[in-house]
Amino acid sequence: MTGMLDTDYEGAIADKQMKAHIHTMYTGVQPDEKTKASMLARLKNITERFTINIALSGWQFGDFTGKNTVPFSIIRDPGVTAFYAGKNDDITGFVLDDGVVSLQLAESLPLKLNLDGTVKKDALNLQVSGIRADVKRIWDITGLDYVLFYGGTLTGDLAISGKPMEPEFNGKLVGQKITVNSPHYAPEVYGPVALDIIADGTGLEVPYTILKGPSTDIWARCTAEFSGWIPNNISVQCGTLGTKMGVLKTDNILFQANGFVSCTAEIKVTPTRVGVYGSATFDSGYFVFKFNDLDKFNAKYSKIANIAFDMKLDLQFGHKAEFRWPTADFPILRTLVPTDSPLSLISDAGIGAFTITGDVQMRGGEVFYIKRSFYIREGSITFADVAKKIEPLVTLRAEIRDRDSSGEPLRLILTTKEQSLFSFNPTLSSDPPRSTNEIMQLLGQVAIGDTGKDNVWQNLLVTSSDILAQVGFLKKTESKVRDFLRLDAFSFRTLLLQNAIFGNLFNMNQNTTLTLSNYLDNTSVYIGKYFGSAIYADALLHLSHYDSKSLKNGGSKRPVYKDLLFQPEIGLEMATPFFLLRWSVAPTKPDTLFVGDAALTFSWKYSY
Repeated sequence: MTGMLDTDYEGAIADKQMKAHIHTMYTGVQPDEKTKASMLARLKNITERFTINIALSGWQFGDFTGKNTVPFSIIRDPGVTAFYAGKNDDITGFVLDDGVVSLQLAESLPLKLNLDGTVKKDALNLQVSGIRADVKRIWDITGLDYVLFYGGTLTGDLAISGKPMEPEFNGKLVGQKITVNSPHYAPEVYGPVALDIIADGTGLEVPYTILKGPSTDIWARCTAEFSGWIPNNISVQCGTLGTKMGVLKTDNILFQANGFVSCTAEIKVTPTRVGVYGSATFDSGYFVFKFNDLDKFNAKYSKIANIAFDMKLDLQFGHKAEFRWPTADFPILRTLVPTDSPLSLISDAGIGAFTITGDVQMRGGEVFYIKRSFYIREGSITFADVAKKIEPLVTLRAEIRDRDSSGEPLRLILTTKEQSLFSFNPTLSSDPPRSTNEIMQLLGQVAIGDTGKDNVWQNLLVTSSDILAQVGFLKKTESKVRDFLRLDAFSFRTLLLQNAIFGNLFNMNQNTTLTLSNYLDNTSVYIGKYFGSAIYADALLHLSHYDSKSLKNGGSKRPVYKDLLFQPEIGLEMATPFFLLRWSVAPTKPDTLFVGDAALTFSWKYSY
């Protein structure tokens, strides 16, 4: 008796698409004369003596595609069932009717082992010896990319006892030369490392292990409890060692970050819930909270979803942690945000909500408003939980130097007080005071020389191109210069390129040559440095074109080199147990020993 069946299978396992063409050939054994005489005996012979040959072709599992046909054979004789798989019989084994089993996986496979023992209805007695697993090859088959292994082996022996539905595992696997990373979070490769995996009944443990990396070393331990044949109630404790930080580079549904991080965390995994608990510090890089995508996150990890997500993380920011909003490439707000006390990040699976609470102080940076970049002089961001949604409330004072239509220097000031970042509408003022109309006209242009009608298009083009300072090559080199000078804050804003192009393009008098001051007009440099954890010093230098022929400028006693005007500001900030003290001076009046140029500010905040 023979038969043939061709089928095409499509499905999914562990979120990985599977498909294959399955060709099956059944061949029965010719019964003897005695068996032929009875219909029941002939039917029984069909199930007791046969050969099934199966061929898998065109198979695919996730990103893996099979080019060669995979053969699989089952041979049944009275009392025994044997099976063979692979081109060279890489997998062989048999099962006797009395429960004796044997299985061998060859060296050519990612997993090599010998299994022998018995499987009874109410008892297991299996010995798995000679285990050798190629970690990378096995992990690549899963298609999981939260963690990637780049090398390493597991060797050892296991004994499996208990019941078929309630097995117990005893033994040890030894890992050698394991290298690993998390490509979407920690791109640096850690290892090679040696570790033990110890099975004791229904428990599994990876003892305390240190993984050495390029930037920092990581410690980790893991425990798990088996529920049947599947590890359940997994707990991973991990963290960075010492004061060194590891590289963090991620762009996920919650945030984007590129910098360094240290942490101590515990990750708990059950069939219905994933939890992350602990503390972390981020520094020497930028981060972006994706406030607009919080609804997607809540929907994905709410109670309605297949798996819930819990998190309680205390997050600190170092002196060089930069907050950007709304995006990293085109930020409207960018500022350093060192924290005195940690922010609390909580994801509550019970209500399906993610919240951030706490506040941070601003140190320098820029806010882009009406085509202009304002330097932040002071400010704070308070993350409040309003109607189960994150509401960043901004208080800040930012300013920029400019000149009015008469060529008189003035300071444009932008202020907000506890205003939602999502409805940013600051108040504008100037020093010396100017009307609202005058201020708005100034924000529509950047002066080179005067701001008359003859150069209105020049001013408009230069102003509109100020966004280049936000995303150009200068911003990419600021962190390198800051690290080289061992500063905590460094910002450089210039319109040199725009001044050079548009200054010559719109120069009405061809006999007039642009000087250095014309090119460096509206150039600013900001630096900041922490001394300990309580004292912060900063300085701002603004360069602008100085017209010595102007009557208003002619009588001004200011630091001038040729026609380049220097406008420095110096500040010193000290955190006390009761308030924040800031002293600042913008020296412009040497005849009064700069007394009128100095300011002393006390600020404090109550939390309740």
